[in-house]
Amino acid sequence: MSGPSDRLDLSGRWAGVFFYPDGAPDDFVPTSFLAILDEHGSHFTGQTTERDYWSPVGADLHAVLEGQRTGLSLAFTKVPDGGRITIEYVGELTPDGQTIRGRWHILGNWSGTFEMRRHLGARDGAVERYTSVPLTYG
Repeated sequence: MSGPSDRLDLSGRWAGVFFYPDGAPDDFVPTSFLAILDEHGSHFTGQTTERDYWSPVGADLHAVLEGQRTGLSLAFTKVPDGGRITIEYVGELTPDGQTIRGRWHILGNWSGTFEMRRHLGARDGAVERYTSVPLTYG
C-alpha cells in the first residue's frame, strides 16, 4: 500500500540555510546554500553550492550529497570538495514536499540545524539569488 509520501520526489533545486550551534563564535553566521537533488526510488544524490565566508576572495564552496528517504524521513551525507570532512544530515520532509528541516552533525565535533525549501527560480551557481528565499530562522 502506498501513501502520499510515496508520490513525493526530492529531485530539483532547493534553497537552504544551516545554522551553527549556540555558543559558536559571532562570525559563524547562518549560511545559505543551493542544493540540486536527484531522487531515484528511495536513494538520492546531489550537490550544493554555498559562499565561502572564510575565503578572502568570496569564492563558492561545493559539496556532493548522497542519501536515503523513507516516507517523510531522510538522511544524507555531505562531503565538501577536498573530502576532509563528512557532515551527516537527518531531517523530515513536510507532507507537501516543499520543506525539509533537521539537524546536521560533524562526528566528534559539533552540530546545528538546517532548513531547505524548494526553489524553482534558481539557476545553477546562482548563490546571490537563493539567499533571498525567506526561511525560518531558529
